[in-house]
Amino acid sequence: VSGPRGTSPARVLVVGGEPNARGMLGEFATLKGYTVRAVSHGADAIRAVVEDPPDVVLLDIEMPGLAGTDALMAIRAVAPYVKVIMVSAVSDADLAQRAQARGAFDYVTKPADMG
Repeated sequence: VSGPRGTSPARVLVVGGEPNARGMLGEFATLKGYTVRAVSHGADAIRAVVEDPPDVVLLDIEMPGLAGTDALMAIRAVAPYVKVIMVSAVSDADLAQRAQARGAFDYVTKPADMG
């Protein structure tokens, strides 16, 4: 898996308030060959995207402070080309549809054992 023009591994920013879930998502992405950074809050995610835009953001919907859907809109505003995949502990078709309407690339449900 490579970034633009095949030069380096794609860069993934993992955003989630729950340390275990954030760690598991980061470990999964690392094992797939991605370069991973992780932050715990939506505001930190926006700063990280502005400072060094990743190729993909894995963004937890449930976070303290700035909610994932609000962070999504801010990320799309500052970096419209970054792919944002919303991650949730629950499968919710309505929420998935709303997230994609706000600019999410995809919506996935994390396994129950990820917290």
